[in-house]
Amino acid sequence: MSAVKVLMFISHPEFGGTETHVLSLAKRLRKYGIQTGVATYGGPFVPILRRQGISVHKISRTKSSSSATAALALVSIVKKSGYDIVHAHDIESFRMLPHLAKRLPTIPRVITVHGVYYSMPELRCAARAANLVIAVSPIVRQRVIRAGAPEAKVKWIPNGIDLEKYAPTTHVIRYRRMLKLPPKAPIGLYAGRFQGDKWKIARKFILASEQVARKNSSFISVLVGYGVYRIQLSQLAKQVNQRLGRAAVRVLPPTTHMENYYRAANLVVGTGRVALEAMACGKPVITAGISGYEGIIGPKTWRRSVAHQFGDHGAIKRTTVRALSNDIHRLLAQPQLATLSGRFARTRVLQEFSIRQAAKSTRQVYMKTVSVRRRGIRTPVGIRR
Repeated sequence: MSAVKVLMFISHPEFGGTETHVLSLAKRLRKYGIQTGVATYGGPFVPILRRQGISVHKISRTKSSSSATAALALVSIVKKSGYDIVHAHDIESFRMLPHLAKRLPTIPRVITVHGVYYSMPELRCAARAANLVIAVSPIVRQRVIRAGAPEAKVKWIPNGIDLEKYAPTTHVIRYRRMLKLPPKAPIGLYAGRFQGDKWKIARKFILASEQVARKNSSFISVLVGYGVYRIQLSQLAKQVNQRLGRAAVRVLPPTTHMENYYRAANLVVGTGRVALEAMACGKPVITAGISGYEGIIGPKTWRRSVAHQFGDHGAIKRTTVRALSNDIHRLLAQPQLATLSGRFARTRVLQEFSIRQAAKSTRQVYMKTVSVRRRGIRTPVGIRR
């Protein structure tokens, strides 16, 4: 079988879990002989994709542009560059699939559903237009099935983490100096989008950090992220620092080298891919996501946290300032607990969330769809074998 070319679509790639997922997956798929390109309207993550050798196809857009218009542009890209599969990753790309199915019925369409923030009608429409659906968590898979997709059409493929890039270190002070952080202070890290769905978590982390800093005079908290609420968070951090009388809270712009911050931290607060990346670095993680709070990762909380995508797709309770501050205090006061939690998490990520396994499973999805196409079978809605 000749090489397979996959065109992924992300409407506006920013610094988030979906973009990191696509980038790490594309890099690993190269090892399996699968070439990937990205179609997009444009966004701040585009230069990162290009620097990694990924072909980026810009689609022009105006206020009057529609999903049908974008689909026409996508048809042109597929034909011109010889792509075998279209793989959609967000709601705007999902909306183009029905139009694409009409104009290129023999080109397989795959979607990855990254969260629970889509409405049931949106999921139903996207699943109908796709040949196969990838869900990143069990809860997302069940949600897609409830929207009307046949069970056989929806495959759970967990996020894959590059376990060489995200790995523990014994040189913590070296990374702190590189990042201009105090070499010996206890450091709590929050990483995530400073957007409408997650910025309130970051706000609660800042307020929890204030409580921790009042009891621990050397404690530092660092927030790293992208989004429109970074100004508000920076202002809140300034107010907290004024009340404390020292620069205890720092709000920083996004980076493509989050592994350096994970390695520099004593503990990490996050959800989704952030939680997995930090755990891969051997750090104790407190999970707080869009859906709520899961707390400190450990043997008793692991399976539930995986099912809930570490607080993004489900949770046992609300995220509160008190819960965050209590768990941060607990990890700082009990170094052995922190060490054991980090070691446990690294082991589980190695076993269940490697990019190798995620890419292998995704490749199997691609091969299934392409084999049907190359036998000359049209694939308008759902593959039937």
